[in-house]
Amino acid sequence: AAWKGRQLAERATCAAGATGALPVCVDTAAACVGALAVVSTSFHSVQTGCCDCCFRGGDVRTERLKWTRRLAACDVVCACTVGAATARPLLGTEGVHVTERRLGTALALALFLSSVVCRRRRLYVTYVLLHGLWHIASASVLLASLHNAVMMVAMKE
Repeated sequence: AAWKGRQLAERATCAAGATGALPVCVDTAAACVGALAVVSTSFHSVQTGCCDCCFRGGDVRTERLKWTRRLAACDVVCACTVGAATARPLLGTEGVHVTERRLGTALALALFLSSVVCRRRRLYVTYVLLHGLWHIASASVLLASLHNAVMMVAMKE
């Protein structure tokens, strides 16, 4: 009964829009991933100094530090939100290639945690490498999850 209720809730959430285009849940997920991409790109651009020309008036270093902290908080909140939304379907047994996505999620998490350890130990080259690989791994898991959402809707129709 609980499984049937969850299935009905997912169908209601993923109901196709009036236009018959992508389901609402896929549109929402894509929008969240897009927001994450904008926030993450902004954060990394400010963090690396690519946006120093935007800081007019005042000390550039102070402004960069201030905006890096602000955008880092936004980046973490967005990443956790999208990560939780991506991991949620993996807790069930439905879907296409669930095992592969679970392994991809585990790999992404391991890369992220390893990069944090390297950064704290001031192993910056290894941190950059592992953090970059984490971005690639997590993006592939997000892509697989979006693809799975589309496939689940297509199978139900």
